[in-house]
Amino acid sequence: MSKKITEKRKINFIANSYLVIGVFLVALGTIIIILARYPQVWYAMEINTVENEFATLTSPIEEDIREYRELLRDRGDELEEIDLEEEEEEEEIEDKHEEDKVELEKHTLPKLDFSLPAGNHVYIKKIGVEGRIYEGENPDEVLEKGIWRVNDFGTPEDKNLMILSSHRFGHFSWTQEQRENQSFFHLPSTRVGDKIEIVWNQRKYIYEIYKAQEGERITDYDADLILYTCKLYNSPIRIFRYAQRIN
Repeated sequence: MSKKITEKRKINFIANSYLVIGVFLVALGTIIIILARYPQVWYAMEINTVENEFATLTSPIEEDIREYRELLRDRGDELEEIDLEEEEEEEEIEDKHEEDKVELEKHTLPKLDFSLPAGNHVYIKKIGVEGRIYEGENPDEVLEKGIWRVNDFGTPEDKNLMILSSHRFGHFSWTQEQRENQSFFHLPSTRVGDKIEIVWNQRKYIYEIYKAQEGERITDYDADLILYTCKLYNSPIRIFRYAQRIN
């Protein structure tokens, strides 16, 4: 009789243990799903998160700018824009050297298309990004709005590298729609060969990703476009995507 009671207690103990473990795993899974879907919950629990993410997105860029300017200086280049009024004349130039011809074709502007939206936007169909590009001297204020074009770098209209950055997890004040359209949460899902479209002053520029990296610093300033975001809430590591213009 006592043996049966002992076996019954063991069975009850094992069953209760599995129940506790199951409840714990369900609760943990629910928390993970909620934090992934609604990152603002984490912001509410950890007040330093906003500052940490801003720091990851903005602090290293000053060193990146210095390095880029030194590179341009070594090459004898400057931050110059193409004269839009001379665009048609440039297209008619017949170059004697193939290298000059390739350079000219690369920086010829796409045709104006008044069916395109006014303002500047970036589209990455693979990850659902359809965001307006914001500019300003204060990156913290700009990143609160959405996608930031890093000042001191170029635009699609000139010959210089353009850099776009955005929150990965979104600002706590963002709506769900902003998180889906403006954040770079799914940037790690992009791969070499994926396309990025930028509409700038009603001209469409198409880029193709050729390199994907993670790290604290930019490693390739020969790109036409770089996208980056933070990897984690409290990490200095940034996720980079390097792209070349193809149209």
